[in-house]
Amino acid sequence: MVAASLLAAVALAVGVAVAAVRERAVVAGTPLAVLMLLVAAWCVSYGGELFAADAVVRRRFSHVSLVAVAYVPVAWLVFAVEYTGRGPRVTPRLAVALLVVPTVTAALAVAGHPLLLAPADGDVLTTGRGPWFWVHAAYSYLLLGAGTVLFVLMYVVSSDRSRHALAVLAAVAVPWMANALFLSGTVDLPLDPTPFGFVVTGVVLTVSLAEWGLFDSLPVAREVARDAVIETMDDGVVVLSEDGRVLDTNRVAEDLLATLDSFDDHLANLPTEVELTRDGERRRYELRESSFEHLRGLVSGRLVTIRDVTRTYRHQQRLAVLNRILRHDLRNDLNVIQGHAELIATDPSATADSSAVIRSKATRLVDLATKVREAEQTLGRTDRLVTAVDVGDLVTERVTEARRERPFAEFALDVPDEPVVVQSSDLLGVALDNLLENAVIHTTSLSPTVEVAVRRVGDSAVEVAVADYGPGIPPQERNVLVDGRETPLEHGSGIGLWLVNWIVSESRGTVSFGENDPTGSVVTLRLPLANARERS
Repeated sequence: MVAASLLAAVALAVGVAVAAVRERAVVAGTPLAVLMLLVAAWCVSYGGELFAADAVVRRRFSHVSLVAVAYVPVAWLVFAVEYTGRGPRVTPRLAVALLVVPTVTAALAVAGHPLLLAPADGDVLTTGRGPWFWVHAAYSYLLLGAGTVLFVLMYVVSSDRSRHALAVLAAVAVPWMANALFLSGTVDLPLDPTPFGFVVTGVVLTVSLAEWGLFDSLPVAREVARDAVIETMDDGVVVLSEDGRVLDTNRVAEDLLATLDSFDDHLANLPTEVELTRDGERRRYELRESSFEHLRGLVSGRLVTIRDVTRTYRHQQRLAVLNRILRHDLRNDLNVIQGHAELIATDPSATADSSAVIRSKATRLVDLATKVREAEQTLGRTDRLVTAVDVGDLVTERVTEARRERPFAEFALDVPDEPVVVQSSDLLGVALDNLLENAVIHTTSLSPTVEVAVRRVGDSAVEVAVADYGPGIPPQERNVLVDGRETPLEHGSGIGLWLVNWIVSESRGTVSFGENDPTGSVVTLRLPLANARERS
């Protein structure tokens, strides 16, 4: 019966080792294979120790058995570390350190040194336990216990209470607890039950491998995958304790907390959205909170995700502005057209004047439709590019085109001789076209004059100023353009300047408005220079 049990243990251990070697691509396969081969060697040598007829041979088998036993705890700990993904990474230096005690034990066993196996009762063929044996035993239990703790932690923290963890826990608990009972003498046993405990180990691991796919879903693989997903997310993730202390963050959240001093204040009293200035730019963040609980409530806290919704918010805001402008202008112009059409129907003498008004308003509506289409195309683009642009060259190009399209207007141009390069939206030319158009059409002069100047502001920025001599931009329109939104009582009169504002914002620039002398407006675009933007 004993021999059959040992043979079964050997067969199962070798079978698991072979299966683990076949799955060598899995990081924990190699240490498990080594562990099972050591168990098989232990069982074979123990069998020789039990059944050899010659006492000297039995003693030699006991020495071989101790060699295998010495390395089992190291193999077990390495398997536990790599399977669970917990504990320190097993580097070559750490592996050498772990092998020092087992190697000394193996050397003493091969030599039959009395430090390990002291003669008992004066019979050289009967072995007692020398001082080093207890060092070996304590070290073995330390490593076995450490590996077991790793699996216990894996099971306790796991949200799905994995059967894999339970299977491996049972596999390790049986042999080393049986060995503890044997060494302590708590139970009077005729032989060491430890190899038979490993029979249970082999059975459990084999069933786990065959039925549940031990190598198909390693906890370490799941944890690495989760960590990789969280670290590469575009959203920030912050783990908070119940009292609001920051316990952990991913890369994005760490950067936010480092660059925004006020962000910690928002985490303490969490709003759903917050607007903050980052790198000189106003940005909007959406914050979502959820609670978590582990270890049956012993560990709990809050998980906060931080999403940068600046682009989405601006897009929705701009669509709302377009919708309001379109409804406002359509309603006003159509009311005028309807009134003059009714006037023509009732007073034929007003036909000429009313027809001119109708044509003017109809032309304005066509222009409005063109502007709206241009705005929609601008806002709807998903391939917006930020490119290096020489502002002087771009302004010269757009002014040349404006002169060709509007020969009745005079354009005065002042640009520096040296290049002035910015990193801007590729739609910056569209913004300049709208500024030049507004400067020409919003004037009462038949020969309007537009002055365009490009000037460098220190080493950090460049300004493009477009001045006209028209009636000027009303204060309420300046206000809504600066604020970036419209209200029913503050309504901007055109889409062109909105486009300018939006495009310049995409380039991390600003738009300001001033008065010209003696009349008219000055619209100034301020853009960061390319080298200044890189430094920021």
